Amino acid sequence: MSGLQTELGSKGLQVIESAINENPDLPGFVRQFKPTFPVGVSNGGEARTFLQIPVFMQAFVPMMAIIDREGMIREQHTGSEQDFFNKDFTVQGNNLRTAIGKYLAEPVKKPPAASTHKRRS
Repeated sequence: MSGLQTELGSKGLQVIESAINENPDLPGFVRQFKPTFPVGVSNGGEARTFLQIPVFMQAFVPMMAIIDREGMIREQHTGSEQDFFNKDFTVQGNNLRTAIGKYLAEPVKKPPAASTHKRRS
């Protein structure tokens, strides 16, 4: 994700990562992986609410939401999608570039709305 942030940040990509496990070692994570993007923590319930995952549905990690410039959730991917989160990091990176690239190519319509994360139909 740091590589993608560095590569696509000037085109409008902003990666944000949030740990959902209890008592995460964020300082250790930052020391080990040196992310080039903000890292935070939230509880699993908050993450499910944000990603609009129903309580009765199993959530797999990682969970990823691609949010467009207008603040709309355009795609979601979870760890259960083995084709998307491929063990071959080159394939995984290409999957992410394809998914993210189509939204970065869209024209900017208005400044992003920070609190209007809604799924586009």
